[in-house]
Amino acid sequence: MPWLRSSQQDCLSSSPSQRLCERTSFSFYCAVRERLPVWLLEDMRSMEVFCWEDGRPRAFLPSEALLYALVHDHQDYARYLLKRYSVSALRAPRCNFCCCRSTGSPHLSVAVRYDRVSILAMMVEALKDCEAQSGGLDYLDGCGGCSHVADAGKTAVQLAVELSRPDCL
Repeated sequence: MPWLRSSQQDCLSSSPSQRLCERTSFSFYCAVRERLPVWLLEDMRSMEVFCWEDGRPRAFLPSEALLYALVHDHQDYARYLLKRYSVSALRAPRCNFCCCRSTGSPHLSVAVRYDRVSILAMMVEALKDCEAQSGGLDYLDGCGGCSHVADAGKTAVQLAVELSRPDCL
């Protein structure tokens, strides 16, 4: 595309299937933003929408969908994901910018950053229900591990104090 600089051309998708994945990923993002019904979002997530990873398309993980629900304050979808997938919806997804995995759950920090107190309460409840089984305290004590993330190295509690969010505490 002649109107793009060479650095922008390097970022463009190379294959038609990858471009299709990018379009469906954006449609899923928009559907969550518009707070479409939970059944429709879950159908999209599990059957129609794909993201591109390691040269192949794959379905969005529940943990990735929960991040979208957090950002757009879609409480019904967050509630569904946490009830249906429990703590597995809180697993840290692989970072799209690098190959690392953070030690904690980014969901708690995102909930604090966006002041999503209702969804944060749902997440803490899910952690409390399974604390004995899978170490729910690891999620609470975990810090972001990616160096390019603004909240790297901070727990959700540290972030709540830093941002003066007493409701999140």
